[in-house]
Amino acid sequence: MTGRRQETLARDARMSEMAERGMTALEIAGAENVSRCTVYNWARECGKALQKHPSQTSNASNLRAEKMASMYRQGVTLQKIADQHDITRERVRQILKSVGITAQEGGASVVSAAKSAARAQAREAKSMAKYGLPSAVVQQLRKDGVLSAYRSQRAHAAIRAIEWNLTFQQWFAIWQSSGKLHLRGRGKGKYVMSRVSDSGCYELGNVHIQLATENSREAVRVWMGKTKPNKGVYCLYPGRELAWFARAGKKPLGFFATEAEAVAARVAFFQTNPGALTRSTGCGYAHIKAQKGRSERFQVMVGKKYVGSYTTPEAALAARAAYLEAFAQQGAAVEAKPTQAA
Repeated sequence: MTGRRQETLARDARMSEMAERGMTALEIAGAENVSRCTVYNWARECGKALQKHPSQTSNASNLRAEKMASMYRQGVTLQKIADQHDITRERVRQILKSVGITAQEGGASVVSAAKSAARAQAREAKSMAKYGLPSAVVQQLRKDGVLSAYRSQRAHAAIRAIEWNLTFQQWFAIWQSSGKLHLRGRGKGKYVMSRVSDSGCYELGNVHIQLATENSREAVRVWMGKTKPNKGVYCLYPGRELAWFARAGKKPLGFFATEAEAVAARVAFFQTNPGALTRSTGCGYAHIKAQKGRSERFQVMVGKKYVGSYTTPEAALAARAAYLEAFAQQGAAVEAKPTQAA
């Protein structure tokens, strides 16, 4: 064995002993006056594990942990971090836990929170654009039935062929200013949104909140002193295919496409059911059927004036005609008195 070979074996023995004592590559290199690269190559050939310098290990570990924590906080999953650093997913979790990072602070939790925030922001933007109100307020109004009330009134206006120029925010503001929103509805003691004089379109400046009973009286005043061309026939749904409604007294006859069809249906009904004639038919008397020991009769009313009851339609009509003639003569006499006195 040559001297160089013996020297190499002796050095390897010394380096092996120093490695077993836990010396680092830097310390061994200094003791043997060789480079650290030589020490690392020797350790790799001999299968020796060298102790790393504490500061060196700490710095590398800290840098890696900081990078992992940063990636995790930005929403990168444990598996993707593990794949990049060529370690297991569980090891990444342990490293993050050692620096105080929990599952709720990153990864899928961050991605989920970001998506939820984006959805909430989009929901708020949509609510403000559509209703002019925050989403939470709109949700409460929907729960309270206010949104459905707005849509119902708007749809009913469309059915009646009345122009609607109120946004939900405007409609809601009018109700809020009135302080009667909680009393909205039909019937005694309830309030409705009505048009001024029951004319024009639904728009700011032409609508107000009032009692439902007062709104009904206004609708009646529109027809006061006027005569409907066809009694018992109504145009309920302008613009629809079956817009006209007909009824005989309290009996509904259905919906029809034209006014003429509704009138014809009503005439046909009374021809088939002559006993159904009532004062509302315009024949001049009310047909009251026999009941509870009382015989059939035909009652005559002129306005609120009771003229009498008769056994036949002909007698009722004759009595009505006589009353109207007498009333007309009385009115003419009253008009002539001032002229005679003069």
